[in-house]
Amino acid sequence: MKTKAVVLQGPKDIGLVEREIRLGPEDVLVKTYLAGICGTDKNFYLGYLPRMNGPGYAPDDPLIEFPYEIGHEGGGTVEEVGSKVRRFKPGDFVMSFNVNGTMADYFVADEDDLEPAPVGLSKDLACLGEPIACAMFAGLHSNVNLGDTAVAFGVGFAGQIISQVMKQKGANKLIAVDVIDHKLELAQQLGADYIINARRENAVQRILEITKGRGADVVAEAAGAAETINASIASVKHNGTLIFYSWVTQDVNINISRLHHDSLHVVNTGLVHHSVEERKVWTPWALRPVVQGMVKIDPLVNRRFKLDQAVDAFKTDVEDSESVKVVMAP
Repeated sequence: MKTKAVVLQGPKDIGLVEREIRLGPEDVLVKTYLAGICGTDKNFYLGYLPRMNGPGYAPDDPLIEFPYEIGHEGGGTVEEVGSKVRRFKPGDFVMSFNVNGTMADYFVADEDDLEPAPVGLSKDLACLGEPIACAMFAGLHSNVNLGDTAVAFGVGFAGQIISQVMKQKGANKLIAVDVIDHKLELAQQLGADYIINARRENAVQRILEITKGRGADVVAEAAGAAETINASIASVKHNGTLIFYSWVTQDVNINISRLHHDSLHVVNTGLVHHSVEERKVWTPWALRPVVQGMVKIDPLVNRRFKLDQAVDAFKTDVEDSESVKVVMAP
């Protein structure tokens, strides 16, 4: 069958095309309900394409090439399943994990790249199950204890969720750092005790003032820039915990000496990059507090478009500083 789909044809070049999709024996055909723009999608759109290295990759092996079927956040209703599919049946509502091409009327995914939507989670939030679960997983693994001081550098979609979880886990002082007043005000409404606009204040100096020179117990980096990574490293206390959430697509220089000298506990919290088996276990656990209403997500979804407005959706995500999560619906 054919579907209308968003394709990244080159940097800042979004197209809406008709492409053919085929259902294999282990595949699931999903009618899209909603798809979100991830920070990774935005980087790709801007032309910041990471090069892969390490075992299994050739030198400078590109992760993506143009044209690219963009979009991996999304979900919808199962329309049809392949002959070997056992986890899902037509009518099930599913969340995409590790699926490319979700910005479409329909998408096809291997059954292992989907998760069932938890009972009690709205369809809108289920379609954002992957980014929500990833941020929840980061917050739940943040090592925050009762009475701690916790910091979130970057309070976009993920940073807002991580902040709320750290507060719920017992942070006595929660500090939100960003350069956009709207996002800082939203973080304050959702539980932050201190907000710091890093364009107007020295964030590290202010954090050290709040903590009386000791540094924060836990610092989560969710902005994805060299400056915020190094500010995070400089803000955490001796033997404190540094949460690396962002996927930084370009090489950066960091003060790695401090990680060693101050024996920082570094946690990489990429849920979606765990094994499929681990993800199946962790995802329901990570989403449980959202279903229970303990973490507020709806206020973060603040820009909505139709699929045929994809050009405007990406432009808004890049240029509108107050956008937190941009979504598109067929």
